[in-house]
Amino acid sequence: RWAESGGKDSLFIRYKNPIFQTRILEETKKNIARRGGPDKLLIVKAPDSNSVNKNLFEISKDLNTSPEKAVYQVLEKGYVRVASFNMNPYDIQNFMKQDWVVTGSDGNTGHPRKYGSFPRKYHKYVKQDSIINMATFIKNCSSKTAEIFRIPNRGILKEGYFADIIIFNPSTFKDKANYKDAFQLSEGLEYIIINGKLSIENGNFTEQLNGRVLKK
Repeated sequence: RWAESGGKDSLFIRYKNPIFQTRILEETKKNIARRGGPDKLLIVKAPDSNSVNKNLFEISKDLNTSPEKAVYQVLEKGYVRVASFNMNPYDIQNFMKQDWVVTGSDGNTGHPRKYGSFPRKYHKYVKQDSIINMATFIKNCSSKTAEIFRIPNRGILKEGYFADIIIFNPSTFKDKANYKDAFQLSEGLEYIIINGKLSIENGNFTEQLNGRVLKK
């Protein structure tokens, strides 16, 4: 972090200074290893389209340089977004089974979780791998979330509560978004009712924006 103090311009001033460059490259190399290695870091957004959908190992080969030096050659061209594949799948499965774990998404440009988090959780961890059952999936995507964030009158189908309802086909509900096309819509979603009004009907958007900002 010391090298980034003052922003990107300051980073490159330090990087181009021989006094600091060796240390920066050494620490970058360690950070790459900590994240699983250069083949686990995928570029999903970059000014240079030749870098997009390639991992850092592939890019370093293209540039005929080390992965740590390739980092700065890519960064120097502009804003870059990276997807990191360093999570242990068994850790994910074990956490998912815990009663206090719920699902959310902070999806950004280029990441499939923006369009596919909940369908993927169902398709992979309920239908395919049987890590959790349907009841747990629904609870940890609705009522448990409302409980944790103390959101009143939501998350449960109950008289007097806001009618936020999702109806999906359990046979076909799955994510389609991927790192090459993160904006593909999921399959099998039949109806969405938000605040008692239809937003998705027979799989089609009704053009009605029925949501609202929830303030604590």
